[in-house]
Amino acid sequence: MLKEREGISLTPDFLPLETLFEHQQVPLNRLLKGMVPEETLLAAIEELGIRLGNQDAFALHHHKGQLMLSVSQFVGVVDLPGVRLQILPKIHRSNGTSAAEREAKLSLLALMEYAYQLPLKPLGFTELLKDTSLDWFEVLSRIYATTLHYEYQQGSIRNYQSIEESTSHIKGKILLSESLKYPARRHQLTVQYELLSSDNLFNQTFRHVTHLLLGQCRTASTRQVLHELLDWMDADEVQAVPITLHQVQHLELSRLHDRFQMPWMLARLFLENQTLDLLSGDAKAFSFLFDMNRLFETFLTAFLTEHWTDICPEALQGTRVRAQGQEHRKHLAERAAIGAKGPYTQKIFALKPDVLFSTEKAVQLIMDLKYKPLSPRERKLGVQQADMYQMLAYAVRHGCPHILLMYPKNDSMDGDLRERFIIPTASKETTGDVSITVSSVDLSQYRSRRDTPRLIRELKDIFHFATHQGAP
Repeated sequence: MLKEREGISLTPDFLPLETLFEHQQVPLNRLLKGMVPEETLLAAIEELGIRLGNQDAFALHHHKGQLMLSVSQFVGVVDLPGVRLQILPKIHRSNGTSAAEREAKLSLLALMEYAYQLPLKPLGFTELLKDTSLDWFEVLSRIYATTLHYEYQQGSIRNYQSIEESTSHIKGKILLSESLKYPARRHQLTVQYELLSSDNLFNQTFRHVTHLLLGQCRTASTRQVLHELLDWMDADEVQAVPITLHQVQHLELSRLHDRFQMPWMLARLFLENQTLDLLSGDAKAFSFLFDMNRLFETFLTAFLTEHWTDICPEALQGTRVRAQGQEHRKHLAERAAIGAKGPYTQKIFALKPDVLFSTEKAVQLIMDLKYKPLSPRERKLGVQQADMYQMLAYAVRHGCPHILLMYPKNDSMDGDLRERFIIPTASKETTGDVSITVSSVDLSQYRSRRDTPRLIRELKDIFHFATHQGAP
């Protein structure tokens, strides 16, 4: 028998599910279904953009006399008044809606597994993706609930906590100086002892996230598991306290508790990517969204770092992969300024290339990852002019003649895209002409680590092209 919990309904409202793919647009009246006032939905969409810090994430515009909603590169689940939107990445090859949904979910799960080091075990999770009634949030909630339920049943994360109290029973260590402060307590001593307890930050985080998910999860079997988890945590006297990502972002499990790695990583993802404190009970603008631009960058950087030995072309032998933040940051310009200690040179316009491939002496190649659609039939290939200026700035300041702009392959491309732009420069002694390679990479076929060899071959071809000195 499930018990009522504060802020959690035993019978949650099930909103109708509408599935979109990134960069798709839909008539607003298709979402309204005549059940929700238009101004209510518009206000919720505006609020969501504010919460995401990106007003263009969900854009409204008129097309052929209809008000349209366009989604961007944010994928996941959004609860709006009267409808739940599931937004999936456009990395699939199937034409049928059901097959496309399943392929998109498989690819998204595989990218997340690699990028966020999720230790997915063969527990039949891919079977969940065949059920189109389960949206992406429900799938991840099920994985979190079942893995945490299995591990917690074997025993919770427990550690020793130091307890200090006044008691008539001697246990642990007597704190003599503290005991003498209160001579009236003749029959009591102040003692200090170690208590093995489940009430720690790990379990408090699990409890907080479990409560959050229970407030939004719609699948009865998953809700049952989440309720059982909270019952067990009640029995273990785990405190219900609000937890923020900042508190646990760098908190790592010990080797003793490494079996909790999967639910722990998912718990942090839920904290990072949900935009509403669900304990408030306000579900109208709830969202659980990933920025595909960031996921694309994180995945490929991690993949290249791990497999660089197999991918590295001859021209880049001896180089190391240095992700953003691992290299001393350069600035585009300097200006003279006067401070408290007198004149000094102020560096301005910081440059942040995604990945540098460098030796101890020089940067040999700079790569920037752009999660944007390419247009192979256009003269500029769909590359934005501002991005080209940005790449030229990278090349000049790092003294690097080779730049690689990498984009995801999309369904408008018949084949792989490999093109080179040459920017002649007056300074032949430093950088020489700058070669900017624009390339697509196909992630639609990456469904698990079994697809690693295929992706290694593709990336090897891309880097060979980017560093080859032949004519474009």
